[in-house]
Amino acid sequence: MKRNPTIEAGKIRLRPLSQNDLKLKVNWINDPEVSKYLHYELPLRLNKTRKWFENIADDKSRYDFTIETKDKKAIGLIGFIGINYTHKTAEFYIAIGEKTFWNKGYATQALSALVKWGFGELKLEKIWAITRKYNFASIALMHKIGFQIEGILRKEKNVGNIREDVYRLGLLKKEFKSSIKTKIP
Repeated sequence: MKRNPTIEAGKIRLRPLSQNDLKLKVNWINDPEVSKYLHYELPLRLNKTRKWFENIADDKSRYDFTIETKDKKAIGLIGFIGINYTHKTAEFYIAIGEKTFWNKGYATQALSALVKWGFGELKLEKIWAITRKYNFASIALMHKIGFQIEGILRKEKNVGNIREDVYRLGLLKKEFKSSIKTKIP
């Protein structure tokens, strides 16, 4: 398996996050509408983001992708973090930074492709995520793919000096059903 594969599925393509994507990442994450439910220390700074990118270059516990349309327009970020190869688990993250692509199926296709690749190529048995309980779009996206709420982490995140609960959602390999066709060139 290539360390940094490109995954094609439906109307999207997941390609490895590159140095050239970092300015987009900073702009997207610093947009209050995009970052409203994300778990970043804001604002992101380009110089710190470049150092972060250099530090994760050889980190085998994560895969970071840029979500692109078929015409190669970068629209968001997705990936696995905290991959545990012993227990065959990983946490995923996703953010569609280009707001004109919200609610058009791009996130669903990107997450389906990532999950299918994780279960197939990485041999994961469980994929999970946390999200704030008011992030209805994220919860709906995960439910669409088969994720289930596994529990509530009480007062887990500090958001604007207010402690907030988060949901943990998980998906077991045997529960995942995808009709999306993926291709790894």
